[in-house]
Amino acid sequence: MFFSFSKIFWLLASPLNLVFLLIFGGGILSLFYNKLGRAVMILGMVIFAVIGFLPIGNNLLVVLERQYERPQEMPERLAGIIVLGGSFVADVGGARNIPALNENAERVLDGLTLADNYKNALLIFSGGSGKLINNNRSEATDVELFLKQLGYPMERVILESESRNTYENIKETRKLLIPQPEEKWLLVTSAYHMPRAAGVVKALLWDNVQAWPTDYRTTGKFKWTPDFNILGNFYDFHIAMHEILGLIAYKYSGKALP
Repeated sequence: MFFSFSKIFWLLASPLNLVFLLIFGGGILSLFYNKLGRAVMILGMVIFAVIGFLPIGNNLLVVLERQYERPQEMPERLAGIIVLGGSFVADVGGARNIPALNENAERVLDGLTLADNYKNALLIFSGGSGKLINNNRSEATDVELFLKQLGYPMERVILESESRNTYENIKETRKLLIPQPEEKWLLVTSAYHMPRAAGVVKALLWDNVQAWPTDYRTTGKFKWTPDFNILGNFYDFHIAMHEILGLIAYKYSGKALP
């Protein structure tokens, strides 16, 4: 229920969709209530201009990415490296029977690099399908194809293929691994996504898990001047709001702790 509701809510609340609904809906409304309809249209246009021309998305991402830093000192031994899903385009991979990497590919690449440094550690990739419909292809399929293309030794790899969101990523992985109190683990995901992922780890009382943020989208510095990178600004805002709303929903539902 939570998964389905979150997908439907985001379909309506994602910034570009919301702007379109305000402008288009305002146009329809103006046919019956001229002043109200025009006000709604103007509101949509103002939101479009503010998000499109100002670096609000960048600054929100900076706040998210600053929450967790990479460890200054790494442990001598790790039980495993957990890489959260979201690095493949399932539709393309399924249609062409290839592993189609997306802009989150650093999650996978960092996981492989870390595993090379910790040769006795398990390498866990967690990710099923995050789609509400057309969800018959698991990301684990793409990961397996990708690793086999690289000639990577699969005997140290664990593929978790049932999870549909961040909470299920951590929950299902923990269920598979049955971690022991003395074991140390490393969690790899995008820096902007780490606050939510780490919050789930805390909520599930999984100790000795260190964060390894990757896939940075910003320089770590705030921007204050407008620019004409409308698509880029909207994309940054889209990612940031998805994470912020997800973090709020997780905390209020008890799925994540601060």
